Amino acid sequence: MAKRLKFWQLYFAIILATVVLMGTGLVREWGRWYSANPAYRRQTEALLKGSLALEADPRGLVWDMIWANGGVQQVWGLGAPCWRLPFELLARMFRQSAFPDRLAFGVAIAFVAYAVFRVFLTRPGCNDPYQWLSDLRQHPEEVVPLFLLVLFPPFLTLCRFRFEVYEEAEAYAYLSGIALSIGTLFFIRRPKVACYAVLAFFAGLAAVVRPTLVFYGFASLLVAWINTRRLGWTLRKSFLGAAFFCAGALLLFGANVERFGSGFEFGYGLHLNDIDYARFATRFGAPYSREPFLSALSELFSSLFLVGDTFNGHAYHRDAFFPGQSGTIRWREFYFTTFDLTLLAMVALAWGWALRRYWLRRGIKNISSSLSESGDMAAWSFLGAFGLFFFYLRCPFLASRYLLDFAPEFAAALLALAQVLKEFLKARLQTRFTARWTFSALFALWYGHQLITAKSDYPSNEALTYSELTTLMQRDDPPARPLPTAYSVGMNLADYGISFNGIGWDTATGKTKSAIAIFIRDPERLELEVAPVVGTHISGTDYDQIRAKIGLESLKLESIRRTPEGASLLFRGPEKRIYRSGLQVASLGFLAPQELSVSTSRFRLLCVRWRNIDDG
Repeated sequence: MAKRLKFWQLYFAIILATVVLMGTGLVREWGRWYSANPAYRRQTEALLKGSLALEADPRGLVWDMIWANGGVQQVWGLGAPCWRLPFELLARMFRQSAFPDRLAFGVAIAFVAYAVFRVFLTRPGCNDPYQWLSDLRQHPEEVVPLFLLVLFPPFLTLCRFRFEVYEEAEAYAYLSGIALSIGTLFFIRRPKVACYAVLAFFAGLAAVVRPTLVFYGFASLLVAWINTRRLGWTLRKSFLGAAFFCAGALLLFGANVERFGSGFEFGYGLHLNDIDYARFATRFGAPYSREPFLSALSELFSSLFLVGDTFNGHAYHRDAFFPGQSGTIRWREFYFTTFDLTLLAMVALAWGWALRRYWLRRGIKNISSSLSESGDMAAWSFLGAFGLFFFYLRCPFLASRYLLDFAPEFAAALLALAQVLKEFLKARLQTRFTARWTFSALFALWYGHQLITAKSDYPSNEALTYSELTTLMQRDDPPARPLPTAYSVGMNLADYGISFNGIGWDTATGKTKSAIAIFIRDPERLELEVAPVVGTHISGTDYDQIRAKIGLESLKLESIRRTPEGASLLFRGPEKRIYRSGLQVASLGFLAPQELSVSTSRFRLLCVRWRNIDDG
C-alpha cells in the first residue's frame, strides 16, 4: 500500500508540474519547449564532453559570458546544467538529439512537489492512497503547503513572463531553496546520521545553482546542528554535518578555481557586455558599495515591498521612480511584481512568533525543544534572510529577479505562520469546521489577490522548436586573425573576430567610456598611451586614477611618463601564472568610482602595448 501511495503522489506531482508549465506559458504548444537562450544547453553539452568550459574558441563569446582559463564560461551556475545532464544522456540513449529544456525544468518542479506531498501532506502511518485522498477532501486547508512552496505567487510570476537564462537561473534557485527547507524539516522529523550528512553536503554545494543559496545552506546546517545538540548527539556526530558541508563547499570551490581562477569567484567580476556601468562596477568598484546605512536600508526595503508595478525596464539608471530610492547611481531593473506589504506583515508575524517562543525558553539546550516545526521553519527563514539582507544592502546591482532570492525564505515563513494560524483558529472558534473554512477563505483571498495583481513590463516568455534552436546555435565564424602585440587608434578591433574586443573604446577617435575591455596574448606588461579629450584639462594627478586588471588581478602602476600628447602609463605584468600566458582579457578603468555617473571619460586611449618591443 505504501508503494501505491507513493506512486499516486508522484502522479499528482507530475500533473501539478504540467499545470505549471502550461499555465505559465513555459510550454504553449507541443514541440516548442527549448529555451531561447542556449547558455545552459551549451554548458550541458560541454559537461557531456568532460569540460567545464563551453568551448576553447573566443569567437563563441556572447552577451554576459566571459573568457577565463582558456575557455568561454557562463556565469549562471553549474546547478541547472548538472540537473539537465542525466536527461540529455537519456535522450542520447534513445537516439534523440536533445531533451526538451522546459520539460527538464518541469521535472524539477515535480520533484519538489512530490517532496511536499511526502513531508507535509501525508499523515504518519497513512499508507492507503484512498485514505490519503479522503483526508485531503475532508481537510482542504492541508494543501496550503503546496500553494506556498510549489505555487508561490512570485515564483509563478517569474515563470509567466520573460524567461531568459537570467530568470531560469532564478527559478532553479527558488526550487533549490525550497528543497533545502524541506530537507531540513525532514531531518528534524527523522534525525538520522545519514540524513544529516546528505543535507549538510547539499547545503554546502547549494551555491552551485546560484551564489546567494550559500545563505540557505548555512541556515539549513545551523538549524540541523541545533537539533543535534538538543537530541544529545556527541560533538563528533554533530561536527560530521560541518565536515560534509565543507566537502560540498570545497567541491564548488574547486569548480570555481577551474572555471574562473579563484574559488570565491562566480564569474560576475569578469562577464562581458556593452553596459559601461557593469564593466566598471564589477571590476573597479561602484559608489553604491559605500552607500550610507540608512539610505541603503530604505532602498532595499522599498525595493522589496513598495515598488509594486512601478517598472523602469531598460532605463537602468532612472532616478526617483520608486519611493525610498537612493540618489546614488546603481544598476536597477524592476520589471515584474515581487512582494508587497501584506507579505511583509505575515513574514514579520512569523518571525515574531518564533522569537517569542525562543525568548520564553532561553538557553542553547532549550532552543530547539521550545520550537515546533513551524518555529524551526521560521528560524530557517530568518537566518537565510539575514544573510541575504546584508548581501543586497549595498550591492551595486539590483533587479526584480534578484529579489526572488528572498522568495524561499518568505515562503517558508508564510508556511510557518499558516500552521500557527490554523491552531489559533481551532482554539478560538467553536467548531473545527468553522476554523477550517475561515482559514481557507482568508488564505484564498490573499492568494487570489497576489495572482491577479501580478504584472510585468515584458511580454510572455517564448520557447523554441528544435529546428529553431539548431539555427540559433549554428555559427559561421570567419577565420580569426592572430592578435598583434599592440592596439592603436585607427585599428578596427572587430577584424580579429572576438566579440567585445575593445568594447568601450572608440578606436577612430580614441575616446573611452568608464571602462574598456581588450583581448591580449601572453602579456609581459601593460603600457598605455593616453591623452586628454580635446578641450578638457587634465592635471598630473588625474592620470593616477587610471587602473588596469588582467582577469581578476589588479596590475601595479610602475610609472607615469609625460609625453607631448599626454602621458604614458606603465603597469607591471601580472604576477599570477594563469594570467601571464595565453589569451587574456585586460580591463582598463578611466574614472574614479564616484564619477561613474559620467558616461564618457576625459581620456583618449591612443595605444596599448603588452609585449616588449623586441618580442614584436
